[in-house]
Order: sequence, then C-alpha cells, then structure tokens
Amino acid sequence: MRDTVLSISEAVKNCAEVLAISIGALWALRRFVLRRESKPAVDIELGVRIIPQTDERFLVYFDVTLTNKSTRRVLARRRKRGEPAFTDRSEALEHSCSLLIRRVPATVPVGSLVRWFADADAKSPLSTDIVTNLLDEYEYENEGKRDFWMEPSESSHLCVGVILDRGGYLAMVTFVGPDRKDREFWRRLFIVEVPEREVLQPTPVPLPSNSMPRN
Repeated sequence: MRDTVLSISEAVKNCAEVLAISIGALWALRRFVLRRESKPAVDIELGVRIIPQTDERFLVYFDVTLTNKSTRRVLARRRKRGEPAFTDRSEALEHSCSLLIRRVPATVPVGSLVRWFADADAKSPLSTDIVTNLLDEYEYENEGKRDFWMEPSESSHLCVGVILDRGGYLAMVTFVGPDRKDREFWRRLFIVEVPEREVLQPTPVPLPSNSMPRN
C-alpha cells in the first residue's frame, strides 16, 4: 500500500513538473516570439520650440526623444569614417541617427500628397534637404569615443537647433542599429509649421436679451 502511495505521489510530482515546464515554455514563446520582446524596438517622438529672430527667420529647436521599448540594449550602428551609416537604392544616410528637414513648397497644388518619397524612384536626401547628425555629441564613429546605446525602457533626448524661414516643413527622424541585414531600422515622419499658428477657439455668440434658451 505504501509503495502504491509513493508511486502515485511520484507520478503527481512528475506531472506537476511537466506542467510547470510547459507553462514556462508557453510564456517564453508568447513573450519572445509572439510579442517579439527579444527583438529591439525603438519609439520616436519629436518636440519643437520656435524662437523668432526676425519676422521671417526663426530658430527652431528640435528635441527628438528615443525610447527603448524592448527588453534588450539598443545600440546605434558604428559607421566607418567616410562611409554612410545606411544605404540602399533610394537613399544614403550619413549618420546612424539623423534628422532630415525638407521645406514643403507653397506652390504644391491643392490635393497633392505630401510625402518624403514622392514615388518609387525618388532619392533621399535631396540637395536642398537639411541633414543633421543627432549623435554628434557622441562621436560614435571615432575610435576611442563613447558609443550610443539605450538600456531597456531608457529614453534619450537628442537635440539640434536650425535657422529656418517661415513655412511648412517635413522632418524625418531615422535611427539605424548595428544589424547589417537592416532589421534594426526605425523611422518617423513629422510635419512642422514655422511659426506655429495659434489654435483659434470658437467665440460664443451671446443670445439677444429678449431670447430665452430652450429647455
């Protein structure tokens, strides 16, 4: 009888261990495969402050916030001196984290789509684009200088000031990681108005003194 009880207890124990291992495996599968938590992920936000210098010239301060949304460290690609950090058939990015600024012409017809790449054959950057290196303070391409990285859940503010004329602009932020298959590539496009217009609030219309509001 004692041997039977021990056998049953051992079987229950083994089943519990198998069940625990299975639950752990499913949990790991959900986190690292289905939810891709093992993959790097970067969120990009942009804040803008505009300081007038004259009626037509403005100092525009771009504050880019990068946030590591993954469970692993995210690094910027270390580029070789004199070579772009990223290149393909449509574009060449000189820096691993860059802000490109392009003015939207006032002559663009009404109803036109305003995009960074106007068509499949478009190139970037254009000769008229403003190209800024958001990792300039890190000098990450120089031997012996500090790299740029973010720990999980860490945010980094990367800032640059540019003198711009009055008008509308596209601002494109791109961050490139070290993976040479270009699987660590994040980008976001913003629209910026210089100067920003004040949002007009609707003005309430007073009722005539002899009018009574409806219930």
